[in-house]
Amino acid sequence: MISINLTKRLFYSLSICLLAVGACKKENLDSLDSTMSANKKATVVDLNNGSVPTNAYYQIDSLGKDIQIFSEYPAAATAKDRLALSFLPSDYLPTGFYAKPGDTLKINVQKNTGATLPKLLVGTYKRLGKDSSPQEVQLQEGNNTIIATKRGSLWIRYGTANTPSSTSKLTFSGNIRKTPTYIKNRTVQSVFSTTIAAVDTAVQDLLFVGQNVFLVMPRSNNTFSNQNNNLIIQKIDQAWDAEERLSGLDGSLAIHQPYPIPHTMTIMEPAFAGALAGNYSTGYSYVSNFFETDSYVYWFQKHESGHMHQQKWDWHAEIMADFYAVAANINLGLPANKIGRDGAWATIWTRVAAYFDKPDAERDYSTIWGDGGVQGSRYLGSAMLIQLKYAFGDTFYHNLHKIVRQEKPTLANAAAKHQYFMRKACEISGYDLTVFFKKWGFNYPAIYTEIANLNLPKPVVDPSLFTDSERPILENGAIYQIVTALNNSSVIDVNSSAPSNGTLVSLWSKNTPASNNQKFIARKQSDGTFVFRSSADSTKVLDVQGGSASNGTQIIVYTYHGGSSQKWMPLNSGNGYISLKSSVGTNSYLDIYSSNTSNGTKVQIWTAGTGNNQKFKFVKL
Repeated sequence: MISINLTKRLFYSLSICLLAVGACKKENLDSLDSTMSANKKATVVDLNNGSVPTNAYYQIDSLGKDIQIFSEYPAAATAKDRLALSFLPSDYLPTGFYAKPGDTLKINVQKNTGATLPKLLVGTYKRLGKDSSPQEVQLQEGNNTIIATKRGSLWIRYGTANTPSSTSKLTFSGNIRKTPTYIKNRTVQSVFSTTIAAVDTAVQDLLFVGQNVFLVMPRSNNTFSNQNNNLIIQKIDQAWDAEERLSGLDGSLAIHQPYPIPHTMTIMEPAFAGALAGNYSTGYSYVSNFFETDSYVYWFQKHESGHMHQQKWDWHAEIMADFYAVAANINLGLPANKIGRDGAWATIWTRVAAYFDKPDAERDYSTIWGDGGVQGSRYLGSAMLIQLKYAFGDTFYHNLHKIVRQEKPTLANAAAKHQYFMRKACEISGYDLTVFFKKWGFNYPAIYTEIANLNLPKPVVDPSLFTDSERPILENGAIYQIVTALNNSSVIDVNSSAPSNGTLVSLWSKNTPASNNQKFIARKQSDGTFVFRSSADSTKVLDVQGGSASNGTQIIVYTYHGGSSQKWMPLNSGNGYISLKSSVGTNSYLDIYSSNTSNGTKVQIWTAGTGNNQKFKFVKL
């Protein structure tokens, strides 16, 4: 799996996830405006190849050493604005040191380049409770003597709203204590265990360093002395990376560059009944969520990370955070009973079907989370988003996030966000998704008029039919025109408006409006194949003449009898095209003779090839 050196989101708008009900609360502060100023690209790292984390802004090898060098990077507020996020990312880097109140910290700062100097943070956001924040001190050039007023790990904040250009060398001395630090793919577990046992008893933190995340865990829990910590960091790194890629942070443009400072996750003491996301970090109440035996497979980290990635277009923070976590788990290949917390995702498609069975007047997407997600609606709102992922691929969300970053829409309420999403979903997919959104209970007449004015085709398959196990290429019962990829205009045509057995099928220019002899009803069979009934006479279907598997055998229409000559398996040929494999042979496909596009060109079967003469677009009518 490829990782990009990742982002965090800061904005001390709390997102409090209650384990009892699976809900989060948020208190939003005013957004901070700043200009984008990323001048360093994120490092691309393979998370599975044993690479040691790297970062352009600090020296991982220097953690816990007296001399450390830090480089300036874009400020959190700059990143929040550039990425159109709801929260501010983590914007501080570790030193490998720790302090308790009353400790005298001595730091000599030497400015190597540029004009600005870093700040020192004593303590970690949320580590001492959900509302806690660190002591923050602006460092001066030369000698600094600081009396710690809080306890916790020491961090350096070096963000700027301008173009980053400064670097500083810091020399630590005085009463500074070392934090036991585990670096992914470098630290030996036995050495780490010995360090934990030997370090100053005043040190209450353990620091874990990944490519994409920093973990601040309690020293008091002995599990970290014995478990496979490398595996934990790797799994959480991978989950963060999956959410980054879902967000379209691919570096294709500067605006789509990931934020380069790893995200900080910490255990909160005193504990809070759940987990929360907010400015600068995500906090967790249960240390067991970071054990290799975690039965939730790090669900809480993925959910809270989802909050850190959500953009301003999302209408319900919990639905969106669940979507990120579910999508990440799907992309990471987890089984259905592990995709959602407590196995609830395993029943989602049964619940979606029950929702669709309700009368139109009772389906209202805006009320799906009205019960806090505990009365059958957990994941229901996210399932709608997952269906679009299944129907159009992850590129759908890559493009959506990119567009939001570029447009930075101002959306006053959930209704405005719904309608923005609906319009963009149609534009990005290239299809009129009216039926899909009405089925889900998006009740906004005006936006449907806007969508109609886009003059987009219907999707080949209604996305509401997609589930974890069902990814249909064609929709059972839908009426299609079958358009050749040779010119993207000529269609499969029954050579009569009143066909009889044996009527030839050929290629012909598309009639406008579509005539019945150019329309076919797709009927799925029990073995997964399809029969295509002519709309000119629904008793007649596409048929391989005589049931022969010989190359060049003519396609006709014939009364339905269910034999192999009338069964076709649709196969995805890429770029929206479909090939039809005949059941008469092991390798015979619907084919346009000699790749000719003249009216009347023979439609036949032929051994599989890679040309456009065996590729078709199915246009749903």
